[in-house]
Amino acid sequence: MKNIDNVFSPPALADVLHRLGLSPQTPLTVAFSGGLDSCVLLHALCALRKELPWRFGAVHVDHGLQPASAAWARQAEKFCEDLNVPCAVERILVTDTEIRRQGLEAAARQARYACLARHVGVGEVLLTAHHVDDQAETMLLQLLRGSGTHGLAAMPEITPFSAARLARPLLGFTRAQLADYAEREKLQWVDDPSNHDPRFSRNYLRHQVFPLLDARWPGAARQIARAAALSAEAAGLLDAVADADWQASRAGNSSALSVTALRQLAPPRQRNLVRYWLRQQGFQAPSAVHLDHILAQTEREPRTRHAVVRWPEAEVHRYRDELTALRPHRKRIPR
Repeated sequence: MKNIDNVFSPPALADVLHRLGLSPQTPLTVAFSGGLDSCVLLHALCALRKELPWRFGAVHVDHGLQPASAAWARQAEKFCEDLNVPCAVERILVTDTEIRRQGLEAAARQARYACLARHVGVGEVLLTAHHVDDQAETMLLQLLRGSGTHGLAAMPEITPFSAARLARPLLGFTRAQLADYAEREKLQWVDDPSNHDPRFSRNYLRHQVFPLLDARWPGAARQIARAAALSAEAAGLLDAVADADWQASRAGNSSALSVTALRQLAPPRQRNLVRYWLRQQGFQAPSAVHLDHILAQTEREPRTRHAVVRWPEAEVHRYRDELTALRPHRKRIPR
C-alpha cells in the first residue's frame, strides 16, 4: 500500500488499480453507500472513462435502519444517473435476532456483504471505498479485542470475496484527501447521522480518540495503517510456515489434521497451524481459550476414543489420531 502524492485524483486511482492487477477489461462493481468516500471513488472512476473504457456499475444497499434511508437510496440513484452509471438498489432486512447475537454494527455489515456478494461473479471485482482512517480504526479495534497478527493486518487491499474478489483502492489515501477532492469537484453526498453516534465503537474512535492522537502525534492514522501493512506481511510469512506444516501434518488426503504430526511442532507453530487449518476450511480462528482446549486434547490420550471442543462457529473433534473440524450441530427446537 503506497501513499500516492498528497492529492487524490483519477490518475492516482488509476495507478492503484493497475498495481492491483485490475484493467479496463475487469468488470468492477462499486459498493455505493452514497456517502463522501464512495461518491469520490465512483466519480473518479467515471473520470477514467475519458481515457479508457473502464467497465463498472454500482450497488446501493438500503438497510432500512434510518427513517431517511429510502430518500438516501433515491439520492444514490440520482448520483449514478447523472454519471451514467448503472445502479442497483437492494433493500435488506437486518433481523432483531442477528442484532442481539452480533450487535447492530456487525449484523448490518454481515447483511450488507451478503447482499453485495450476490452482485459479483467469477472474474469480477467489488470495490469498496475504505481509506487510511478506516484502516487505522480497524487495527485499533482489533488490538483492543486482543487479536493476533492476522487481525492486526486489518483490511487487505485485495482479497477473495465469494466467487469474486474485493478490492479497496483508496487504502493509501486519507479521509481528508478524499474530502479535498469532493470539495474541488463540488460533489454532494449523504451524511448518515448514525456515523456520529459515539455509542458505536468505530465512531467513538473516529470522533473522540483520533483527534487526541492527532493532536499529540500528527498523522497518527497513517502510522497506524502502516503498522497494519507490516502486520499483513508478517501474517503472510506465518501462513507460509503454516502451509508447509499443514502439508506435512495432513492425515492422508483428507482435511483432517494428524495429532502425531502436530505434537512434533513447537507450541507456537502448533497454534499457528491450527488457526491456519481452520481458516482454510472456512472457519473463523478460535479464541485463545478454545485454541488452548484444542491443543490440550492433543497433548494426551483422551479417556475415550472421541473428544470434542465446541464454540458457536465450529466444533473440533479428536478421534484416535485425527482432528476434524465441523459446523456446529444445531438441534431443532420442537414446536
